Amino acid sequence: MTIALTFVLTCGPVSAGEHWFAHDGDTLWHDKKRVQLLGIDAPELSQACFDAADKIWPCGRYARDHIRHLLTIGDVSCTIEGKDRYDDDVGVCFAGSIDLGRDLVKHGFAVTDKQAPRYLAEEREARIAKRNLWAGNFINPGEYRRGGRPFMSTRATNFLHQWISNNVPQTGSADGISVAELAHKLFADAKAVGIGSAAIEEDTGSVPEQPDR
Repeated sequence: MTIALTFVLTCGPVSAGEHWFAHDGDTLWHDKKRVQLLGIDAPELSQACFDAADKIWPCGRYARDHIRHLLTIGDVSCTIEGKDRYDDDVGVCFAGSIDLGRDLVKHGFAVTDKQAPRYLAEEREARIAKRNLWAGNFINPGEYRRGGRPFMSTRATNFLHQWISNNVPQTGSADGISVAELAHKLFADAKAVGIGSAAIEEDTGSVPEQPDR
């Protein structure tokens, strides 16, 4: 038999921002104590996604900024329902009457946690409406944390074309940036959107030399 212990963390009416802080899209801090939002998985802070026009956007930062905005709406409270593997609290949190996890999923800034799904209807609504994450393509946050998986070759090609136009000067000098430094930035940016070096090699025929570590 498993006994679940539930208790509530609250803060008073003095500016919620003084007491609560969003580190990323699904993690809150309260008086040096971390609370993981139950039932959702938001993009990692470093994660990027593709929008409907195949343009890259920082979905991880957008998710964090969305929840930071919600924290300013009203008093924050959390019903803690357990612990995660890092011994941090896991629970359902509210800003006023707004369920933070539900709002993130409903607006397409997070997906349901497959291990503890709570907001399946909201995810379906966001997916049908093509809101934010669902407007284009993204790597599931859990998969991203495990190293991601390359998109199809055409996806890598589109990424490379956009990256080159944004980062490689067409004429003149490269402002002192070496080929090795450009290669390092290329792989870092590709990883952020779930494109591995193998996909880049497939599209370019070779992998640029990486800097010494």
